[in-house]
Amino acid sequence: LVEEALNCPCISKMKEGSCGSEFVAAYRCFLESEEEPKGMDCVELFSAMQNCMVEHADEYDFDEDEDDPVESAVQEKAPEEAVEPESSPRTTTSAPPEGRTVDATPQTTPSLL
Repeated sequence: LVEEALNCPCISKMKEGSCGSEFVAAYRCFLESEEEPKGMDCVELFSAMQNCMVEHADEYDFDEDEDDPVESAVQEKAPEEAVEPESSPRTTTSAPPEGRTVDATPQTTPSLL
């Protein structure tokens, strides 16, 4: 099971970078961990991986949204300053994140009695 997980194409980029060996060690430890909560015995390995990624930040720049197709699609559809019509059932109680609104409609929970 561990080798199968390590051979997943979804993590191939992580294994190929400068911190590949650190990633494999931390991920393998997590997969094999029997500690509760799972992976608590792998903290040092994940810390080593994180330190390596910071040292090689040019390879592990996960903050860039330009390669994220979902984020790109959302930005294309949503204008920079979205304005809702006054008749909208949604209201805002404070400044939500850019272009998003907060549903202030009270929610009720059915009684179990």
